[in-house]
Amino acid sequence: MCSPPGACRTRGWNGLDAPGARPDLDGMPKIEIYVQDFCPYCARAVALFQKKGIPFEEKYAPHGSANRAEAVERSGGRTTVPQVFIDGRHIGGSDDLLALDRAGKLDPLLAA
Repeated sequence: MCSPPGACRTRGWNGLDAPGARPDLDGMPKIEIYVQDFCPYCARAVALFQKKGIPFEEKYAPHGSANRAEAVERSGGRTTVPQVFIDGRHIGGSDDLLALDRAGKLDPLLAA
């Protein structure tokens, strides 16, 4: 996560998600994960995408932050982290993400 807390707003894509900015990323889904420090569930979600070699944007979202409010709004009111989005579609938290992967339904979303 970001250290010290609040030092960065996002990590991962670093603005490289603009079409044509990185030809090797064109056609890949945009993954966004709202996280906070010392969150084992966040670490588990991040580790899954790292294991799969899928680039993602990590949005630092501690309690009371603008990113946290954005995550709550986008997720339909969920207040916990992580909150995962694939191409703007809300996937859910860590348990939801891992259940999707175990069911074989995550890889088709990542290949889209």
